Amino acid sequence: MARPDPNAPREAIRLDGGATVLVADADEHLRDIYATLLGHHGYRPVEAADGLAAVTLARELRPDALVLDLEIPGPGGVEVMRLLRDDPATAEIPTVLLSVRSEVGVRLQARRVGGLGFLEKPFAPGQLLAEVRRALATAPAPLALHASGA
Repeated sequence: MARPDPNAPREAIRLDGGATVLVADADEHLRDIYATLLGHHGYRPVEAADGLAAVTLARELRPDALVLDLEIPGPGGVEVMRLLRDDPATAEIPTVLLSVRSEVGVRLQARRVGGLGFLEKPFAPGQLLAEVRRALATAPAPLALHASGA
């Protein structure tokens, strides 16, 4: 069996029923940790290093869930959420928001912009998995694993 090219970009592929999760964080190391963790638990991670890439990939791939750092550059997480919520094709993607900031106002802002979950960095791996599972469980039927082949 051929080994995958480690330098090839990760792609959204639904194999064995795994949900595609877009991971958007500017920190390459953290993105890799999140993507590896999700991959080991049966998810299909796709990575974005900035807000523009997150919006573009969300529109192109229509992932089953999004893990988004609120402090991501260009555009920031709040603007990414606004752009996705204003687009009918991406408006219902369940999103877990991340932040290094823990103030109550940040948590309220995460809810206001449509985040289903919020995690303060740093967090335990199990917390990310639990929030992604919860987000996927609350996803509207058209996005949930695309079981009808659509």
